[in-house]
Amino acid sequence: MSMTEKYDRAIEKYERAIDFIGAFRRWFRARSFAEMLQLNIAELTTRSSGAEYDRTVEMLQAMIELNKCDVFTLTGGPGWSHSGVGAEAVDHRAAVVALVDDDTKDWLDGVLDRGAGYEMEIRDIFIPEFAEETGLDGEPAPGVETVRVLRDGVYQYLCPLGRQSTAAELWESYPTRPNVAAQVFSAWQVTIYDKTWGESDLFEVLTELARERQEYNMLFSPDLGDLYVD
Repeated sequence: MSMTEKYDRAIEKYERAIDFIGAFRRWFRARSFAEMLQLNIAELTTRSSGAEYDRTVEMLQAMIELNKCDVFTLTGGPGWSHSGVGAEAVDHRAAVVALVDDDTKDWLDGVLDRGAGYEMEIRDIFIPEFAEETGLDGEPAPGVETVRVLRDGVYQYLCPLGRQSTAAELWESYPTRPNVAAQVFSAWQVTIYDKTWGESDLFEVLTELARERQEYNMLFSPDLGDLYVD
C-alpha cells in the first residue's frame, strides 16, 4: 500500500469517527422511539429551511409530516428530469425510505394507491445470522433504482434507495440507547416510490395521507377517549 493510499484511508477513518460522534451526540439523547421521531422532525425542519429547490422542500415537508405519524424517515429523493453531461437524459424517481412499526406498516400498505403508480417495498432489518439459519444467501435485499441515464438510446439504472439495512448500519447512523435501539432493530423498513420516472406528486400525496392520519389520531387518542362528532 502506497503512502497516498494509507493517508486516504486514515482520513476516511477520521471522517467516519467525526460523523459517528456527531450522530451519537444527536441520537443518544432519545429515551424512546417517539423522541427519535421528534429529533428527526427538528433536523428535517432545519434542512427544509435551507433547501434551495421547491421539489426538495416539498419532499422534506412530506417527511416531516410522516414523522408526525410514526414514520421514521431515513432518506429520500424527489422525482425530476434533466439533461446530463454525455447523456441524452437523466431521470430521477421520487422515493422515500423509512422505519415503521406493525400498525404503521399496515396503515401505509392500506392507503397507498397502487393504481396511481405508487409502490411500497417492505423488508425487515437484515440479520446475517438469521439469514444463514434459514438457508438464505446471507446478502441484504437490493434497493429500488431511483436514477436512470439514457446514453446512445440505452438506459443505465443507478442509485438504488432502500437496500435492506443491517442492524450494524442502523447503529452506525443512529447510535442510541439500548432500549431504543431494540425498537429500531425490530421495525420494518419500507421504501415508498413512484414507478413513473421524472416529475411526481408522490410527496404531495404522502403529505395529505400523513395529515389525515394525524387528524384521525387526534380524534381517537387513547388519552382523550373516542370523540364522536355529529
